[in-house]
Amino acid sequence: MAAINFSGLASGIDSSALIKSLLDQERKVKITPLQNQITDLTETNDTFGKLSTLLETLKTNASVFRTLNGGGISKLVSSSDDGVVSASATTSANSGSYAVSVTQLAKNA
Repeated sequence: MAAINFSGLASGIDSSALIKSLLDQERKVKITPLQNQITDLTETNDTFGKLSTLLETLKTNASVFRTLNGGGISKLVSSSDDGVVSASATTSANSGSYAVSVTQLAKNA
């Protein structure tokens, strides 16, 4: 008598485990790298957010330093007519607003 051979369900192969294994492998190859990239980009975005916060804090602190006791950065001097009078200031100059009135220009002797 001839032996009967069944393929498919009766062959003894666990087809659901085989399909699951194939899908897991496909997921590992296609989806996992994209998930890793999303994780990396999210971490980069979070880091840039922290950097932005730190830079804003630095800006605020530098602004306080700039105005503290006349400022440490620079002094501004202006004249309504630089041909008549001009001035300059260093960072150690006292802050304030000063008026100079020129009533007469010097003449050559």
